[in-house]
Formats: sequence, structure tokens, C-alpha cells
Amino acid sequence: MNRTVLFALATLSFCHGLTGQPMERSREERAGFLLYEGISRASEDSTRSRVDIPYRIDHEFLVPVKNDDTSIPWPFVRKGEVAIDLIDSVGVSRARTIAQVLAGQNSSERTPEVKQWYQGISSFLVPPGTYTIQFEVTDLESKRNFIEKQYKVRAQNFASPGFMISTPVFVQGEPGNRFPDTLTLQNFGGSLLFGAPGSLFLAVHPGEVSDTSLTVSWAIKEMGGGRNESRDVSRDSSARVVIFRQMSVDTVEPGKGVRYIVRPDSTSRAIGVLVPLPAERLPLRVYTLEMDIALGSHKEHKSIPFRTVWPNMPFSLRDVDLALDALRFIVEPELLDSLNDGSFEERREHLETFWRLRDKTPETAENELMTEYYRRVDYAIRNFGTMRVPDGSRTDRGKIYILYGPPTSMDRSLDPAAGFQETWIYKKRGKKFVFKDQSKSGNYVLSPSNGS
Repeated sequence: MNRTVLFALATLSFCHGLTGQPMERSREERAGFLLYEGISRASEDSTRSRVDIPYRIDHEFLVPVKNDDTSIPWPFVRKGEVAIDLIDSVGVSRARTIAQVLAGQNSSERTPEVKQWYQGISSFLVPPGTYTIQFEVTDLESKRNFIEKQYKVRAQNFASPGFMISTPVFVQGEPGNRFPDTLTLQNFGGSLLFGAPGSLFLAVHPGEVSDTSLTVSWAIKEMGGGRNESRDVSRDSSARVVIFRQMSVDTVEPGKGVRYIVRPDSTSRAIGVLVPLPAERLPLRVYTLEMDIALGSHKEHKSIPFRTVWPNMPFSLRDVDLALDALRFIVEPELLDSLNDGSFEERREHLETFWRLRDKTPETAENELMTEYYRRVDYAIRNFGTMRVPDGSRTDRGKIYILYGPPTSMDRSLDPAAGFQETWIYKKRGKKFVFKDQSKSGNYVLSPSNGS
């Protein structure tokens, strides 16, 4: 699917998101600073099931403070605490863990253009059954606290005689022809990262089934917003599925991500399955992955709802009307009027079509040219606003930055008598722009003799 459709309804905005793991996979996201899911796995203890809860916390939830601990190589740190409980059907906590959060950084300044995350994972051994996940995160500096107790996970009974399937989980990258030794979880609360290679990992446990001939087929369906409509966007079969027989999975404490180590285990009958997905071609939409897994004559169907998310989407791209308005520098007024005409869905389609026609990599969902344009719009909005014009993209400096990007060099003169002046040089383009602020109020106006 070669469409470059990059926008979804407001409910698809990543900023709305907290995802738990209710029974199978994620539900509607609720709080943008926290994402987690529950994964049911087999354990070495046949009387218990293992539940993994990987999570990620936006650094911005935690207040940065100056570091006075010489053993930590960062000038600033963010400190927090995570407490996770698995609560049974009668309201009793059957397992609990408390983990410390420590995130270092070089500056206390925000970096709004790129989200920074702390990632972790907690594992529990519990009797098979259904549990409510209680997730609590506390900032130790401000004492700000958030508690979520709404989503559920089913710890499966992997000791049963029938074949069982662990909770499918999205992992980074494509495996090629060989099952990798390390799987890095995408860890976006059951969602799939937009514009990046991705696969689906699961483990098949044969139980007492003697025939271990395994086949997998799947289809991805795009869901039609609220109308119970869907359409196939991709499908495949066992031809590209990578299988690892007699394997075990170990959890690795997170460094740059949450990882599973896959190793051969002659005492295990578990079969690792890695399904490469067309993740780079999927637009920002809601989907269902329909999967059929057969082990000999035994079959099981999995229906896995998910969405694609783009955590670092430019802010100015999250609102269709704002994104259309930002085109005023590169389209004629008549065309801009036509793009702004119609319902929300029609305006969104106009915007998608405009950029799709200019996409240099139509085989992928992300349009790099469009992304760069709106990153410049974001930068201009944040950095060139004044008291008179708060939206920096509407200033002269903002316009030039959006059209040409960051200058090769910039000279600034702060003459108290003559006023302030900035000169931007674009060496490769052979251009120079002079902005003057004669009132010394921050209102830089492009000199008429610009662009030379």
C-alpha cells in the first residue's frame, strides 16, 4: 500500500494515549506521558503463569533537578517511582513490585521536538486467571502522583493439554531469514510505531499436541471510524514467518529499550514465531491484525486490535487546519482556499493529497519532505514569536526559516542607538537576509534588500 496518508481523526493523536493490556491487547489511550501493556507468557513453574508489564514514561512527567550524586554522570536527573499491582477478581493484590526511575540529562530545558522516555519492565509469577493492572507512577521531586486501575490481563494456563499462544507483542525491525537472538519490544502500549520496521512476536506452546507442523496466515484490516467497516490493507502467509523451535525467552533489564533474549532450550517444546509486518507502509490509522495459527490439525484465531502512533509528529501537523494554514508560504491563495474547502474529512484528504503528490518515497507511509517542512513550522512558532505576533511562523524570520531552513551562519548586532539587526547567510544558496528591529522590541522586519 503506497499511500502517504499521515493524518488521523483527533482520537488518533498520540498525545491522547495511555494504553493498558485488557485481555488481549491495547485499548483507547488516555494519558500521553505513560504507556504500558500486559503480556502473558509461560513460566518454568507449571502451576503459575508469567505476566510481563513493559512500560514507558515521558520524561516530562518528572521534574528535573540538579544532580549532586557524583556516581551519576549527568548534571541533571529526574527521579520517580513506579508501583505495579496485579489485583485478582476479589480485589486482592496477588503480586506487587516497586521500581525506582532515574533519568539523566545534560540540561533542564525541554526538548519539545523529540520525546524522551524512561522504559522499564516488571515481571510477575501468578496463578492462571484474570487480573486488573494497577499502575502508579510518582515524581519524587514534586510528589505528583498518577494511579490507573482499569485495564486487565489474562494470565493463561500454559500447563493445559491443548496448545497455547503467548500474548503477541510488537518488536523492532524485521528478522530477515534468521530468528534474532535479541528482540527489542516497541513498547508503545500495544501500538505499532509509525514509519519504522516492525514485527510481531509470539510463542506457541504445543502442550500434548504431537504434530508440530506450524502454519501462520494473517491479514491487516484498516478499521473505518465508528462505522464497523474494514478493508484489507495487507496479508501474508507462512512464507515470510520466521520460526525458532525449542526456545526459551529471558527478560533483559532495559538499557536503551526493553528486550527479550531468545535462546535454544532442549527441554522446551515452545516455538517462537516472528511475523514481519509492513509497518513502514501503514498510515496513522486504527487496524486489526487477523491471524490464523495452525499446529497440525489444531487451529486458533487471534484478532489483535492496534493503531500506528507517531510520538514525534510535528505539533503543527496534529491539527489539519493548522497544517493547511502553514502552506500559505508555498501555495497560491486560490489553491489554499480550495484546500481549506469542505468538511473535516475533505480538508484532511486535500492535505494528504497535496503532500502525497510531492512524496519522494511513496513506498513508505512517512513523507520526509512534509515532515521536514512542519518541523520548520514548529521551530518558527516556538522561536520567533513576539508580544505583537505570538505565532513565530507569521513573522518575517519565521517565514524565511520555513522556506530555507536554518542558516549556514547568523550575525547579530545589538546597537542601542541604531537598533538590533540579524543577518542570515545561506552559503550554498548564495542568499543573505537582513532583519532589522529598530524599536528593539523583538519585532525583526525583513529588509527590502533581502535575498541577495
